[in-house]
Amino acid sequence: MHATVSDKVILATAVIKIKTNSGDFVLARALLDSGSQINFVTEELAQRLHLRREDSCISLLGIGESNSQVKKKIHTVVKSRVGCNEYAIDLWILKSISGYQPDHTVNVSGWKIPDNIQLADPYFFKPQKIDLLIGAETFFDLLSVGQIKQGPECPILQKTSLGWIVSGRYTPGEKSHQKMTVNLSYQEESLSSIDKTLLKFLDCRRCALSLQSPFR
Repeated sequence: MHATVSDKVILATAVIKIKTNSGDFVLARALLDSGSQINFVTEELAQRLHLRREDSCISLLGIGESNSQVKKKIHTVVKSRVGCNEYAIDLWILKSISGYQPDHTVNVSGWKIPDNIQLADPYFFKPQKIDLLIGAETFFDLLSVGQIKQGPECPILQKTSLGWIVSGRYTPGEKSHQKMTVNLSYQEESLSSIDKTLLKFLDCRRCALSLQSPFR
């Protein structure tokens, strides 16, 4: 489903370090989502980490009160790429979390991003895959004191222990109206019914929260 609007919303992402079975850390791209109660990791990244999978069946409430279950999780440590902060977290495994974020390259040439800050995701404006989702149980522990408002046509920069994140509403540089994707589309054969139900639920929650975000 699409809505034709003049403004768009960019979601907060961060490039972080995540611990593998061997004790090394590898880089991964996280979507920061306070609308999710738990954390998720893609099957692809879970395989790269080679961590022991634990049985942990949880019920997920989706659209129309539909229920589904996720049965496996891993436990690991995520670490800031720009500081010494680290967090022990549980991650429930999904085949996919989201499409590429953002869905197109954003023109940030007119944005006033200070040169002396460290961005959590240096290429937040380029479409890239999402490896994990950090939910509310960890999200608010990441926040630090510090916020930069660039103006009504640009998103807000929020300081976190992972670096400065960029999130909120912005006005595209193009004069023509843009299309905002409010539900992501996936190939039917690539996802189980559990994953599809959860993704619809998370995408709608993210859209609603983005429009009411404190970072706007």
